[in-house]
Formats: sequence, structure tokens, C-alpha cells
Amino acid sequence: MIFFRYLTRLFWTRFFSIQLGALFMVGIFEWLTLTGPYTNILVKMPFTAHKLLPFIIFITMIGWTWSLMARNEWNALSSIGRSPWHILRTPLMWVVLLGLMDLWVIAPMGQKFFNPLQQKISLISRTWQKGLTKNGYVFFTPDGPMYHVVEMRNNSMLHHHSIGKKLHIQGNDLVCTDVWSMSPHRCPEKLPLTRITLSNPPPLEGSDDHPFGLSLADAYLAMDKNQEGLVLLSARIHYWYSHFFWSLSLVFLAPSLLMGGDRRTKIFGTIFGLLGVLTMYLVKEWLYAFSIPLTHSWPVFLLWLPFFITAGLTWALFFEKREL
Repeated sequence: MIFFRYLTRLFWTRFFSIQLGALFMVGIFEWLTLTGPYTNILVKMPFTAHKLLPFIIFITMIGWTWSLMARNEWNALSSIGRSPWHILRTPLMWVVLLGLMDLWVIAPMGQKFFNPLQQKISLISRTWQKGLTKNGYVFFTPDGPMYHVVEMRNNSMLHHHSIGKKLHIQGNDLVCTDVWSMSPHRCPEKLPLTRITLSNPPPLEGSDDHPFGLSLADAYLAMDKNQEGLVLLSARIHYWYSHFFWSLSLVFLAPSLLMGGDRRTKIFGTIFGLLGVLTMYLVKEWLYAFSIPLTHSWPVFLLWLPFFITAGLTWALFFEKREL
């Protein structure tokens, strides 16, 4: 119990100091770069905390493990029969709690408060139509009372998201009027209309419910209400769970990089590990974005690739150093 309390206190002091420092730096950056009516930094904090959580977990575990090893406490715990799995059990328990809070509390709050468009209308159980454009494709809702238009580029990156009170097709143009308009990395703005030129004339291709912006709970609710959207909604659910378990695997990756070797080796291991976490995060987001246009042909198990790669690398490092 004494070791549990000590390791718990060590974990939370590292976690909160790193988390608050990261949020402060992001908040300063947002304050310097954002303009417009939606510059309330506190409203965006849940969304920022969700995005930063995997990196905060990794850096926290680096600092937590480094503290134990610098004071020879890791060796002391090992000498009394505590294996690395026993030592890591304490932070793992708290990271599980953090991951569950991220899935059911932090992420939904971030989606609700950061995006003012989400406050106007829910995306649950709505039909979508899909059309091609010159630079990609567009999803839109053919029924009101509020109309969503989600424009994607050919590389599956979000280009634009609009919500308007009226939607109609004028020639080959999709016209949305009285619009709240939002683009990546820009504040939402009110526009009289938006116009998107379609490369294929109506009738347009039908599509399942689009899971854009759905939290885990919303995805489950949408699946219950609309059985036709199973493929994309299932991909959304796999996205959330793969994110959760990938975050858990970082608890073991960070210490495995610091086991054995001199100080220089540990520093390089930390740097390359952080770059690897960033790469895996981008791969995870890219795989999910790439699953949107492929719909029914997309194998959802590929969303778990970052978790499998991280878990395999961690096991290989543990096995090579024979620390278990």
C-alpha cells in the first residue's frame, strides 16, 4: 500500500504538471493566432485536452520512469521481487481511468463546446447524400430543418463544414444559404451563402449516416436508431476504442525505451519515442479519414494498426532487454 500511494502520487504530480503546462502553451498559441467572436480559449480546452492526452500520457510515463530510475528506486523495487509489470500496474490503473474519462466525458465535451455548429443540430440518425466535386467530394443532408454540408478533399482531409437553413441545387451548384461556415484551423463565421460546384449532376449517390463529429455514445445511439449506417458508424466506434487501447499501450512503451543503456541512449530513446507517438497518431487519424470515402470496402481492423505496432514494439524491447 505504501508503494502504491507513492507511485500514485508520483504519477499524478507528473501528469498534472505536464498537462497544465501543455494546455497553457496551447492556450497562449490560440490567443495569439485566433481572431473572431469564438476566441474563448476555455471553451476549446476539453477538445485540446482530448487531442493532447496520448502525448501527455507518454511524456508523463517518461518522467515517471526517469524519476524512479534516477533515484535507483526501480532497482530497489525489483530487488524485493517487484517485476516491471507490478511496478507499471499502478500508472496503468490510472491511465485506464483517464482513458474512460476521455471516451465518455472529455471528448464529448470537446465536440459539443468547441464546435458551435454542433450545438444547433445533432448528426444522429440522419440520411446523407454524396457528390463529387472538382477537388474531392461532398456529403450533405437532403432534409432539414438545418442542412449540413461536409466538403472533403481527394486526400480525405476535411476542407469545409457548413450548416445552413436552406439547401438547393442550382444547375450543378450545391447552394446553402444563411450559413454557419467552419474550415480547419479557422473560427466559425456567419455567411449569407456557400456554393459548391458538383462535377456530377443529380441524382447524386446515396450514402450511409456520416459519423462526422459523433462521440462514442452518439455513435452507439445512431446505430440503434438507423441500422443502414452500420459500416461508417462501426468505423467510428472502432476509431474510439483503438484510440483508447493505443493510449494504454503507451504506458508500457515509455518505460521500455528507458530500460538499460546510458543517459544518452535514454535521451535519444525518449526523442525517437515521442516522434514515433506523433507518427502513430497521424497514422491513426489518416486511416480514419481514409475510411470515410471507401465506406463499405474499408476493413475496420486497420484502425487498430497503431495499437498493434506500439504493442509489438514494446514487447520486442522488453524481450530484447530481458527486463521481465
